[in-house]
Amino acid sequence: MQLKKFIYLSPSPYLERISLASRQVLLDGIKFSSEMHFIPVILGKRYTLAEAANYYLKMIKWWRKAEVVLTIYPYICISFKRSYLLRRLESILIKWLSKSAYSILYIVDLPADRELIRQRIDIKMYNKANKIEKCIFESFDILLVFNENMKKRIQEKYGFNDEKFLLFEMLDYGVYYKPAKGKGFEKPVKVVFLSSNLNERDCSWIKNIPCSRDVVYSFFGNDGEWINKLSRGDMVYCGVIPPKDVPKVASEYHFGLIYYDPSIKKYLQYGSTSKFSAYIAAGLPVICPSSFSYISYLIQKYKVGLTFNSLNDITKILAEINEEEYIMMREKSAELGEKIRNGYFFKKAVNLALHEYEKTLVEAKASKQVSVKELPE
Repeated sequence: MQLKKFIYLSPSPYLERISLASRQVLLDGIKFSSEMHFIPVILGKRYTLAEAANYYLKMIKWWRKAEVVLTIYPYICISFKRSYLLRRLESILIKWLSKSAYSILYIVDLPADRELIRQRIDIKMYNKANKIEKCIFESFDILLVFNENMKKRIQEKYGFNDEKFLLFEMLDYGVYYKPAKGKGFEKPVKVVFLSSNLNERDCSWIKNIPCSRDVVYSFFGNDGEWINKLSRGDMVYCGVIPPKDVPKVASEYHFGLIYYDPSIKKYLQYGSTSKFSAYIAAGLPVICPSSFSYISYLIQKYKVGLTFNSLNDITKILAEINEEEYIMMREKSAELGEKIRNGYFFKKAVNLALHEYEKTLVEAKASKQVSVKELPE
């Protein structure tokens, strides 16, 4: 199949006010689509009127000349918290453009659902956001989603058929890194926690981690200076590290901790997180609450870590692991990490979508041949 008209559309990965994790997701989309011979088109920013005009003119130009368009949601769209009229106009534009090419949408977040679950928006704003989201989603031929839960949630809201969906299972993490030989399981057990922001309001749960001589914690992210003020010998705040350096730093630890405010646990059934992929890309086993159902499922499926019911259980669970069990988890993490670093899950889903595109070409050709045969002599 000729790929010269296969286009990957992305906003700039260097938008203001986005997290390092979101930036990594955008960079990964560009990197992995390029490796599949898509032409990456960076639409730029849209903070000023001039930037917005350039953004949408570029989108129109490339979408109209493409055979297949692949893009990423929600980043391809302006925030659902901005002007409803602007978002409505944007959704109409995308719906019109999608008619000119086979269009694939890579969905990494459902922001309105996330914010409603966290009680940061009211039902009126949520319903308005869903009207726009439905228009966007129905414009695409294929929706790439994390899992069956995300698929069913979208179907509950908008009623799409199963044929519109393909699953990609987890985010990839495109860093150049090869894990060193597996780390031994000596004491104390070293646990790392990575976050874009460690402000005390959102991360006060850190204070509830039980003290122990056998487990020590290192925290990386913005605004975590307050952690050192706790004056605990088993905790240290280490500042910020860029995503490209995460595997090298994280690999020096025994486990990567995943923890979020409990208010978001319902949303985490719909997908994995960049944090999970960052740890596994480093070949680092993960430890997370069992209440984070989908991440817990991935941990158990790939045998890449442990789950706990309460923060109070962490010390006990880690104390029960022997070196043989740990080395096995480390090896499994390294195996999965290699796939994640190479974009395996993104590429697999996109290839399945392209197979669906090929089927439409075959069906269209067969239909055309039938129509020709039916013409009167």
